Amino acid sequence: MNNEKVIKIIRWIARIWSLFSLALFLLFFIGESWGQPLQFTPEELLGLLFFPGGVVLGMILAWKWELWGGLITVASLLAFYLLEFIMDRDFPGGPWFLLFAAPGFLFLLVWRLSTAGDNKR
Repeated sequence: MNNEKVIKIIRWIARIWSLFSLALFLLFFIGESWGQPLQFTPEELLGLLFFPGGVVLGMILAWKWELWGGLITVASLLAFYLLEFIMDRDFPGGPWFLLFAAPGFLFLLVWRLSTAGDNKR
């Protein structure tokens, strides 16, 4: 299998996975806000800025700009984990946040594979 085909497959896995992540987020958001009004503390709002805010923004941008979208997604995920650790002295349990944001890593991989030939002399 040639490099272009591998890149195309990984790109579409990242895109489809990002759509599933966005749909899942919307289901959670609709389910939560339907039963009760949204009330957040300032700390929770800051966390929401990174996750899902920055993660979602990054995945949307990655459809056009894989490097920048992937970086925003991964940086937002890391900032969310750091904020959670600072506030709770513990990281969020389970793989769920990482799985939700995984397309960001795939978008970065696609960008790297796409530009790997540019660095050869």
